[in-house]
Amino acid sequence: MKSKYLSIIALVIWMSIIFYMSGQVATTSSGMSSFFVEPIKPYAPDFAEDILTTLVRKSAHIFMYFVLGMLVFNVLRQYTQNNKKLVGFSILFAFVYAVSDELHQAFVPGRSAEPRDVLLDTIGASLGVALCMLIIRRKAKKAVKNG
Repeated sequence: MKSKYLSIIALVIWMSIIFYMSGQVATTSSGMSSFFVEPIKPYAPDFAEDILTTLVRKSAHIFMYFVLGMLVFNVLRQYTQNNKKLVGFSILFAFVYAVSDELHQAFVPGRSAEPRDVLLDTIGASLGVALCMLIIRRKAKKAVKNG
């Protein structure tokens, strides 16, 4: 029972982090991207800074929603053992959150809502859910093997 609440708390905290990051005005958001781009620049001299910035920003979308997908999966797993429903609802939840997050971002000065970001978010969440399913299947195979 304790782990159920911890799973929900972790999910709410992660969703709050995503909401906070999306609420950053354009200049603050760009500054955060620069924090990651600057150390990469010496290793990618042939890439323009704007390309590196785009790669960092889009990778952040995938990473944030990869984790979100895993956290949603972990919460929903406590309510159903039907893998099809579990996967479908986990990805649907992440998709709906991504849409709402982009709508939120549309009201932030200097930011915009991008349908392609919803796609990247959903891909990231799907990868996180797929990893969870892979782990579950491997554990099940190991349990059967051991007996």
